[in-house]
Amino acid sequence: MESPRIMFVRTTENCNANCFMCNYARNNKGKELSIDEFMNILDIMRKQEYKLVKFTGGEPLLNKNLKHFIRMCKEEGYSTSIITNGFLLKTQYKDLIEAGLNHITISLDSNKYYVHDEIRGINGLFDRIVESIKEIKEYNPAIKIRINTVGSYLNIMDMADLYNLLKELHINQWVITPLKSKENQWDKNKINEYYKAYLDFQNAIKYEKDIQLLGYTKQWAGRNKEEFINLIENNQLHCPIGNCYLVDKLRFYIPSKNLMVPCNSASHRIEEIKAKINSNDSIEKKADTMAEWLKVNGPKVCTGCGPINVWLAENPDIIEEDIFL
Repeated sequence: MESPRIMFVRTTENCNANCFMCNYARNNKGKELSIDEFMNILDIMRKQEYKLVKFTGGEPLLNKNLKHFIRMCKEEGYSTSIITNGFLLKTQYKDLIEAGLNHITISLDSNKYYVHDEIRGINGLFDRIVESIKEIKEYNPAIKIRINTVGSYLNIMDMADLYNLLKELHINQWVITPLKSKENQWDKNKINEYYKAYLDFQNAIKYEKDIQLLGYTKQWAGRNKEEFINLIENNQLHCPIGNCYLVDKLRFYIPSKNLMVPCNSASHRIEEIKAKINSNDSIEKKADTMAEWLKVNGPKVCTGCGPINVWLAENPDIIEEDIFL
C-alpha cells in the first residue's frame, strides 16, 4: 500500500456554533487534543510520506494548543490547514499565520447574513467571517482561503449570488457539499424551482477561472437532471465510479477513541470490517486494513460522499500535484 499524504487531526470535540446538522453543536465537554498526543501523531507520520496536516473539530480554534501544533508541523516540514466556522479567526489568524499556517477553510453557506447565521446558529457570524477574510488577505495574501458551503433547501436559491460574493472577496477555492442528513428536508413540490436555481448557478460559474471550483462543485447537486432529482427525492449523494482510491491518501485521527481511519465516515463501517482487523495491530495498520476494504467495498455500501471527495477518489493522483486540493 502506498503512503498516505494527508492527515486530518480532530483537535477538539467542542464547538461554539449551533449548526442544526452537526453532532458537535454547542458541545463544551468533549475531548481536546494535547501536546503529548499530537507528538505521538507526528511519530506515526514520520514513518510515512505525509505532506499536509488538516486540523478539524468541533471547532479547532477552541484548542489553545493549535498554534503550537502548527509550529510543530512547520518544524517537521509539513504544510498545515484548518477547517473552521470562522468566528474566532479575527482574534487568532495572526498568531496562526506566524506559526506557519498555509491554508484556511471556512464554512460559509450564503451571501445573506441571516441565512448563514441561522444555519450556523451564531448571530453576527457572517459579518465576522467577511471581515476576517478581508483582513487575512491584506495581512498575508499568500494564505490560501477555501470556502466550504453546505448545500440544502435553505440556500440553493443563493448559490449564484454567493459565488459573486466569493469573487469580490478574492477567495481561492470553493467546495459545495450537499447536506447529508435527515434534516435536509427538500420540498418536493418545489423541485422545478430548485432546478431552475441550480441551472442559474451553473450558468453563473460556467466560465469561472479565478476561483478553483474543486471536485464536482460545479455539479454539487447532480451531474445530470436524474441525479439532481435523486438528491431531492431520495437524499442520494454522489458516489465514486469504480474503486475509492482516496482512502489510500487520507487518514483521520480521532483522539477520544485513539483511532485512525482512512475516511471520515469509516468509523461507521468498523463493524462491517471488524473481523478483518487484528486487535493487536498498531492504529496505522488497522487504518491500512480498513482502507483496503473500503477501496473496493466503499462505493457499494456508502450512501454518498462529498463532491470533492468523489472526484479525488476517482482522480487520486491529483493530490500529488496539489496537496491543497
